[in-house]
Amino acid sequence: METDHNLNQLTDARPRKRQRGNGTSPSDIPLHPDLQQHAPHPAPMSNAPQHPDYQQTMRQQPLPNEYPPDMRQQQQPDPTDYPRRRAMIACEICRGRKTRCDGAKPKCRLCAELGAECVYREPGQKLDAGDKMILEHLQRIEGLLQGNYHNPPTNGHSARSYPPDSLTDRLPLDPEMQRYASVPDRRNGTLGANDQSHQSAPPKAHTLFVEMTQLPSFRQLIPNPLSNSTGLASESKRPRLTYLEKPDLELNDITSHVDAYFQILHPYHAVVNSETWQAVYATASLNGFAKGLETSTVLLIAALGWAAVSGNKLYSVKLEDSLGYQLFAQAWSSLPEMVASTGASATQCLFLGSAFLLAVFRPLEAWYSLNLAASKLQTELSLREELAPTEAEILKRLYWNVEQLRADIAMGLPVQQLPENPHPQTVGLPTGHSRDIELGIESGLSFLSPQIELQRLSQRASISSSRPTVSLDGSLPLARDLTYQLNLWYEHLPDTTRFQQDAPASNPILSELRHGFFACKAQILRPIVLEVMQEGSLLLDHVTREYCKQSLEASVRQIENSSALYTGHLRSAWKHANDTAAETLFVMGATLSSGLAALLPPAEDMDRIISHVITTLEEVATISPCLGVKVAILRSAENERKQFASRQR
Repeated sequence: METDHNLNQLTDARPRKRQRGNGTSPSDIPLHPDLQQHAPHPAPMSNAPQHPDYQQTMRQQPLPNEYPPDMRQQQQPDPTDYPRRRAMIACEICRGRKTRCDGAKPKCRLCAELGAECVYREPGQKLDAGDKMILEHLQRIEGLLQGNYHNPPTNGHSARSYPPDSLTDRLPLDPEMQRYASVPDRRNGTLGANDQSHQSAPPKAHTLFVEMTQLPSFRQLIPNPLSNSTGLASESKRPRLTYLEKPDLELNDITSHVDAYFQILHPYHAVVNSETWQAVYATASLNGFAKGLETSTVLLIAALGWAAVSGNKLYSVKLEDSLGYQLFAQAWSSLPEMVASTGASATQCLFLGSAFLLAVFRPLEAWYSLNLAASKLQTELSLREELAPTEAEILKRLYWNVEQLRADIAMGLPVQQLPENPHPQTVGLPTGHSRDIELGIESGLSFLSPQIELQRLSQRASISSSRPTVSLDGSLPLARDLTYQLNLWYEHLPDTTRFQQDAPASNPILSELRHGFFACKAQILRPIVLEVMQEGSLLLDHVTREYCKQSLEASVRQIENSSALYTGHLRSAWKHANDTAAETLFVMGATLSSGLAALLPPAEDMDRIISHVITTLEEVATISPCLGVKVAILRSAENERKQFASRQR
């Protein structure tokens, strides 16, 4: 009894907590019967540091002796210390009828009698700026998850996975991008940036050129839209290539063109190992350049060297009579050995042969052999853990080169995309050969590494713009984010590959990177311009107008120097020619809008540029039926454009 009396005195002496309003203890709020069994027990409060080991130690230690267990129980808050619980919230039906609601779940008595839906609405809560930012970010994450759940990838082309150790995967979102995280589409009620359905869009069955001919904005220039299969059908009807049995080749022709390849194209491809090249060449020479994979490698390199220095000779000489084709035909006679052999050498030959076929504007043949190389890479990359580091490095470089050439072909020809190599997430990026790393010398990746990053960013832009319901509300935040990443790519370029954006580059490598930069930028911003072509009043918005100006500038930069198709020294003349044709048609469509035309160079300059492009492409189209179809449409569209301009005057 004495102990109880002392405990009561201690309890009465304990200071009372000051109560505020009608608040209740969280423990007093009743839980749903189904949730009571899962309700967590309140954890003891402690002012100790929140270190895991320290917390575990404290849980294992008993309380001091001067605090007996019965005293700890007595110190729990008295129910009488707290005011009564707050009034039950009425459902919407009872609130509207001004009647008392009994708060029963799932339906109150009145709603059960009326057979109405019983909805309880919790009181609103005031949020500050930080809370709103968190909620918007959670909504964006929820949109990403729902988009990936409801639109799973259906093929490799639609949702490509890329290794996470590259620059573009580390690029952050634009800081201003968060404000667009949950911007609704004003036109169809869907979300803009949150809608991630574009990441699983079906593969495009048409090219940019074909797509523009089918848009209403270009109907004034092209009354009859181009069919998706027209260019592909024209290429498939070409006469097949004939192969000589044993062409007469001279050693000087081989060595001189091998040197040309290493000077011009090797920086683009970087698939030949300088450590083993001398041994490969020596073996081919001992075999008299007549048999073996080593011979095929040397001859294909020489054939590519011939194509690199030929320039406009490609457009005036019959292919079967040229030296480059004779070198290729001799090497291609070992195709059965390339298919049956394993290892990087056989795949390397398939890639080099595909690169030559595309260099001489035979895209379908190049597509077939590239897919064969991709299927071999699928097996070889799965075994790369057992390969020597040098061969594994070559396989990685071959993988990215094959993907680049496949993308180049798809830009100009509506080929059906096949499933992509299932190992892109684990392939990784080229790092250099072991000897280069040890000596700290140039690894030969000054072009290939930034080109891979640019290729992947361009692919993301292509996927984001392939949504059928994309509108300006969805295009603006995507364009802002992708432009931000493209600018970061440019800022991270090494000094040796940093080009000037407002002036022609000083060497072919910089010219190629500059062309790719503007091609990617035009691809990112093109949906905005296409939207403005349909509704010119959108140009009143300053942001929209600035994006349109940048997009048109990027397109003009790509077509203002079409004479590069004459000089050679290009990584892919096929891609340059088709890019030039598509961007020219895009600029021609922009001149029909008075608002967009004001963002272009003067009309006289545009007439001169367009005329020069068409003249150049007409000569190139002599060896490409697919390109010939596009040039004919460009010529007809230019006549319509001039007539439209004369009527406007």
